[in-house]
Amino acid sequence: MHTTHLALMVLVCVVPCTSYSPLVEVGSVNISAARISVYQPDYLYTVSSTVINVVKIGAGGSPTVVSTHQCVAPCVFYTVPLADNGVLYIGSSQAVELYNISDPASPTFITRASITGIALSIRRVGNILYLSTTSTTIGSIVTLDVTDPTAPVAGPVSELQTWMSIFVRQIDDVWIEGELAYGVGSHSGYILIFNLTARPEFTAVAKYDTKGDPLRIWITGSLAYVMHKSQGFQVYDISNATGPALVGSNADATTPQEMWLDGNSLFITDGQQGLMVFDITNPTNPQLAATWLPPSGNAIVAKDVAVESGLAFLSNYNATVPTNNSLYVIDVSRTQTVSVTASILPPTGTPTPTYTDPLPTAT
Repeated sequence: MHTTHLALMVLVCVVPCTSYSPLVEVGSVNISAARISVYQPDYLYTVSSTVINVVKIGAGGSPTVVSTHQCVAPCVFYTVPLADNGVLYIGSSQAVELYNISDPASPTFITRASITGIALSIRRVGNILYLSTTSTTIGSIVTLDVTDPTAPVAGPVSELQTWMSIFVRQIDDVWIEGELAYGVGSHSGYILIFNLTARPEFTAVAKYDTKGDPLRIWITGSLAYVMHKSQGFQVYDISNATGPALVGSNADATTPQEMWLDGNSLFITDGQQGLMVFDITNPTNPQLAATWLPPSGNAIVAKDVAVESGLAFLSNYNATVPTNNSLYVIDVSRTQTVSVTASILPPTGTPTPTYTDPLPTAT
């Protein structure tokens, strides 16, 4: 029997705001799933250790494992998948593996391309893969031309052990926006900005000290959402690429793992705090709007999250207790934008609240 589990919900509205219903679990399956990539609305791939799982999402969000495959490398814990345009890319230690997923239920191995370091994230723009990597001493951004998936071509490696007078041991994430690449590194604490006009070469544009440990970056329009390893997330105005400006932040997530942005909602997995959903309607004052934890008694180490068609896919991954590993599917579709009428505005003369940044001011 499937039991519906509701989450504690807190809502703080700023005109206009997003109204959040309680988050509801609609299905789960016991699999090892450290990282997730959604492909089409009804398939997703999870990877961890040495295993690739293919999960079919049925009616109402019910997940079913339809096949399991061994990574060729084999995979490592840092392995990251990206399913896009008929190909599943899996970045791991010293390599990217490519699988044909023209039949999404049955990936078939195509080839393995060597890279420098361990892949921490993958972005695809056109026919180019951008991978942020780490090694024992050097952080890098690696490019791979996948115009022909059977014969990927590696581009120059941008090794950043010393870059603009800072030490960079790893690049945790990279985001491509137009002709610019934004890299973040939890070790250095910087946002690194590059010009890609002369692809695949990288030209330094600027560095920005976040005064934290940035782990993930997501850009929408002129705003960059930067999730930190230990102190929530920050919001930057990047209209001026040479001088990002901090405009908002939230420190409710204390051990963030991964993030996903969908409309006016920012989803963060936060280890033992499970899934946290933030209302970013007002990016200068993002608010925790809803949280979700699994059933009582089920240990949680929320690792990854992806959102598709009103469903959030959450991986619960603990390398030391694999029997607790699960993939949860959570209904997050029941949100709506509402307008606040004048009848509930504060009385005339009420002092206007001031915004206090909970994170150190970046300069």
